[in-house]
Order: sequence, then C-alpha cells, then structure tokens
Amino acid sequence: MKLTTACCFTILLMICSAAAQQTMPQSDATCGVAHSATVTWSQFHFDACHSGYNPYETILSRANVVNLMVDWTFESSDDAFTSPAVVGGVVYFAGSGDGYVYAVDASTGNERWQNKCEIYHFSVGPPAVANGRVFVACENSIGAFSAATGDLLWEVADPFRDIPLPEVTVSGGVVYVASYHMGNFSAQHLYALDASTGAVLWTIGGEQWGITTPAVANGLVYMG
Repeated sequence: MKLTTACCFTILLMICSAAAQQTMPQSDATCGVAHSATVTWSQFHFDACHSGYNPYETILSRANVVNLMVDWTFESSDDAFTSPAVVGGVVYFAGSGDGYVYAVDASTGNERWQNKCEIYHFSVGPPAVANGRVFVACENSIGAFSAATGDLLWEVADPFRDIPLPEVTVSGGVVYVASYHMGNFSAQHLYALDASTGAVLWTIGGEQWGITTPAVANGLVYMG
C-alpha cells in the first residue's frame, strides 16, 4: 500500500514542478490569491475559491501530458494521502498518519525540512502556503510553520475542541477553518484565525451543515 501511495504522489510532484518556474501575470484578487513572481499552487484546489484550475500553466497540455516521466521520488515516513502545495520552487506536503509536514526542493527532490505540530500531531491535512508561512490542520489544532525553516510559529487548539477538516483556506491574512464534532457529523463549526498570530477572530456554530471546506471570494465565506 505504501509503495502504491508513493508512486501516485511522485506523479503529482512531477506535474506540479513542471509549472514551478514559469513567469506569471498579476494575481487574481477575486480569490485573494497572493502569488509570487512564479506560478504557484499554494493551497487545496489552487486558490481560496477552490477553483481547482491554474490559469497560468502553459507548459502542460492535452498534447504532451501523456509524455510525462518520473523526475524524482521522495519517501516520507508515512503515507501521504493529501494534496501538495508548490510555492517558490518548494513542494510542501504532509504525512497522513504521523503528522509530519515536509518541504522538498521541487527541482531535485531533496528535503528542505520536516516538522510537526506539538499539541496534536496526527492526521495532518494538505498545507496552505501564504506570506512565508505553511498552515496545516492537525488532529485537533491548526499549526503555522515557517516556509523557509520549518519552525513552528504558532499552534491553536480547535476553539470548539472538535476536529478540523483537513483542508484550510487562507485569504487576506486570515485562515478559515471548518471543524466537526466526532459522532455528530451534522454539527459543524466555522472559525477564522489571524494568519500572523493564530488569534481567533470569530467563530460560528451551525446545525445540519454539510462537512465542507470553506471557500472565500469577494468578501464572503461560503460553506456547504
């Protein structure tokens, strides 16, 4: 099982790294995407709107995607079932069981750093990268790491003492998180954290909500 997972993740790394060095136009302000000077895939489904589409990709197409070959592989200490993020020539991803977050050079596959949350360090979701920080949902908390060094900058326990959904959304200096109560999947919560400090900005409790990842666009936060 682990070998199969590693193979699948290798293909994703290769595809993403092909776009890591392209020049791109201005960022899409509608979704609050904070791109650098190169093409990035900074969070789950590309942007805060979760469009799943990278409009700046110009190398890969239907004509040549069949010719992709493995460029390099990297083996984590546990299975990696989550989506990677690619920013500034670095691939960020998380181990699904042991809670480690990894930074790997997109060109060589060499490890830059690895670290994990301290309070709750299992079941880490896909990273979201913004303003030099890597945000992840751990088992019962949200952690922020330095994108350059991997240092844990802050970690905040879920304010409802529930389980955050794996995918966090980052937009405009705010981290949006949905969580649910184990055993009662119809009771979902939504909260916002200051991306710099981890301070809780606001919280909302809901009943009969679907378990969905928040999407942010035009000053509004959308939930299923």
